[in-house]
Amino acid sequence: LNDLSARTHFSLYKNKKERKGRFFSFWIQEVPLAVAANYKPLIFSSVLFLFSVFLGWMSASLDENFLNLILGEGYVEYTKANINSGKPTAIYGQDSFASEMFLNITVNNIRVAFLAFAGGLLFGLGTFFLLVSNGIMVGAFLALFAKYQVFLTGMLGVFMHGTIELTVIALAGGAGFTLTRGLLFPGTYTRSESMKYRGKQASKIMVGLIPFFIIAGFIEGLLTRFAPVLAPLSEQWPRVLLSLVVILLSLGLLLSYFVALPLSMAQENHSSVTTDASLEKYGAVGQLIFSGLLLVGALVLGVVN
Repeated sequence: LNDLSARTHFSLYKNKKERKGRFFSFWIQEVPLAVAANYKPLIFSSVLFLFSVFLGWMSASLDENFLNLILGEGYVEYTKANINSGKPTAIYGQDSFASEMFLNITVNNIRVAFLAFAGGLLFGLGTFFLLVSNGIMVGAFLALFAKYQVFLTGMLGVFMHGTIELTVIALAGGAGFTLTRGLLFPGTYTRSESMKYRGKQASKIMVGLIPFFIIAGFIEGLLTRFAPVLAPLSEQWPRVLLSLVVILLSLGLLLSYFVALPLSMAQENHSSVTTDASLEKYGAVGQLIFSGLLLVGALVLGVVN
């Protein structure tokens, strides 16, 4: 009887069309709701990433050999040569970069993000390792700029694409920890039900991140080459203006999509996502941390240094 019912249901609904507007509702409603429903692992991932950046910064500042260990001696020497030539971010200005590297950058970033996501199935250990290792590498890179007193110039270049790129990597880690949450903390659900629910939520977040990786790859391949160099402001104000505009627009996009929209959608859909006082109290602050965490953190560290 069950088999007959299943076959009847399939015959009736196999050609059922997806409701109109499903594509737009996915991006405007479903992804933001998934972000709001899983804000805790997203915040945890972002804080972990920021702490790893700080750890990498401090380690590189206290031990000169740490830079060569983490970044590689060849890369460190190449960056030093760029700094001495007055172009700290010259690596992004190679003639072949725009035509040959845009796709590679985007694919590599997506690969790292999905590894961080899939690492959540290893009880979160894989995600933890990827976030910490990448965070330490970023921190060491920032320390290299600070060591040679080109921090702000370097950051205006790096964060043209890094504002989006590094933020969404942290969010991908949050999606991975969402899987871990479903695996280790099923709550009132069975473990399989919890994994199915959290897996669906995490997958929506990951799909929602893909366009941002493409945007970051586009900026890194085509725009970062025009980053500021070591020259008087009067001679390069268009470069500085371009960097600031791209960074501010990137922050605005991140804050709008991963902070304002999820909070708004959550308040309108109380039956679809759990929203309580703690979400309203900590949600906006936490999401602000992971959308602007690396830019603000890097600037603070630069001032402290």
